Amino acid sequence: MHKEIEGNKKALLEIFSSHLRSDFAGPESQKFKSEMPNEQKAEECVTWLSALLTRAVDHIFYSVSFSDSPLNPMMWAHYADGFKGCVVIYTSYQSNTISLRQNLFDAKGVPFSFLKVNYSDGEKRIPILESAVSGKDKAREAFLQKSAFWSYESEYRLFAVERSNAALESVIKEKKASQRDRIWHHHTNDIIGVIFGPRCDERYKKKVDLTLLDNRLRAGNQPFFLFDTQLTSEGRVVISKAEMQSCPNFPGIPISPEGMHRPIESKDLPKLLADLGIVQDNYSHV
Repeated sequence: MHKEIEGNKKALLEIFSSHLRSDFAGPESQKFKSEMPNEQKAEECVTWLSALLTRAVDHIFYSVSFSDSPLNPMMWAHYADGFKGCVVIYTSYQSNTISLRQNLFDAKGVPFSFLKVNYSDGEKRIPILESAVSGKDKAREAFLQKSAFWSYESEYRLFAVERSNAALESVIKEKKASQRDRIWHHHTNDIIGVIFGPRCDERYKKKVDLTLLDNRLRAGNQPFFLFDTQLTSEGRVVISKAEMQSCPNFPGIPISPEGMHRPIESKDLPKLLADLGIVQDNYSHV
């Protein structure tokens, strides 16, 4: 923004100089500026123009992405190390928000909304003047637009926003980098399952399984689901096995460090997937 202002400064100074009002119309505390030479007044106008336009981009956006298409093979190929990773399943939220905390010890969380990404081939632009007036919401719209090529991602985003000091940055001609860590914590039980990729090795699966189990033991010992997948000859990713993992506590019997895996029967799998919001086209149990 500052480069554009500086690159056109000469023309801007001429425009402001030729359109200065002879009468003073500002607040009484600023009346001393009426005595300034015209050149100085024009310089101040350029500074305030820079501050106004900087307001359009005075929010720093941080985002995290989610998808409601966990079995899409293109997603697995692009984002899961060639089918070797996993999908983390979050619980569905009635209000379409999730409560996050900046500190693990915070008593109350802050609600963040899941915002759906729009896919179109139109040009993506941030209207500077409109954003300067409307604030972060108008600028955020641009970050929710992607090319139609990416529509298979079926993406949702959560945004964390930090505001900068536009007026100060327009004067010092420097945008300061944030020194804050953007780490937010959700509740342990917000994760209700994991889908492992068709090429995921057993060691990785075990590590994820025991990590979730250990977290659960400190948060009410809630069960969660583990799904294995296979890549079919038609290029589809399908669920091949499902288990519910828990760590029951029986009186007089030590808690098992491995938990207890209960297989989900084939006849119960379609309903479980539907309850979790997982759509598997032409469902078949491998």
